[in-house]
Amino acid sequence: MEYKFRLKMNIKRQIIVIGDSHSRSFGGSDYFIPIYIGGGQICNFTDEKAVKITEKRLLHAMSHFKKDDYFLLTFGEPDCRWNTYGSWTRRGPQKKPENKIINSISRFKNSILKIKSSYKNLIIYNVIPHKWVDQNATNQIWNKNISTFCKENDLVFCDIYDELLKDLNSHLVELDRDRGIDPIHLGTSIQELVIKKLQIKGMKLPAPGSFEQAIDKIIMDSSIFIYHERFKTLTLNGKP
Repeated sequence: MEYKFRLKMNIKRQIIVIGDSHSRSFGGSDYFIPIYIGGGQICNFTDEKAVKITEKRLLHAMSHFKKDDYFLLTFGEPDCRWNTYGSWTRRGPQKKPENKIINSISRFKNSILKIKSSYKNLIIYNVIPHKWVDQNATNQIWNKNISTFCKENDLVFCDIYDELLKDLNSHLVELDRDRGIDPIHLGTSIQELVIKKLQIKGMKLPAPGSFEQAIDKIIMDSSIFIYHERFKTLTLNGKP
């Protein structure tokens, strides 16, 4: 399927990446501006309270940009984790996680449709595979459902799951203070995979602008963002 929306190659504006901690994989790139709006324990779709918080923060961040900008949203992995294990620290598996994850998926779909009414150019990022193999089955329930949803609603689903599985260890990030490999989060090496996948789907990416100049301009224009040097990511300044 070739998507109708296109960007002219001479437009120098990056794709805005917004989401939980998985947005940090897009830091430092001339193609992306990553914005972290909160950790997965807060920004998720496990219940209506969490949905309200997530939607409010997401729309607050998006309001700084143009309605026709391109937004890549990184959500879902915290829901898969929570619904698989019943807690954030994997204290035993949940019974029938495939039933529980459907509720999160339904809430996520409703939120995306609300946002799509104002922001047309949405790209939904897949839930990534990781070293917790038993959760990957739940991840794929999310991905398959959201893939179908995107096809039905003229949205781009950026799915690099299979590509990552070929060499997952090379994409995982090292934790600080010599704590080993992060089993969940991926590094900036995935950016090339995402760019290739979007091109295959028919998107003409914008001519890359300067990451540093774009960040400086955003910080100068708005007080709602602060810059996190370690992750090369913008973060919401305060809680809307």
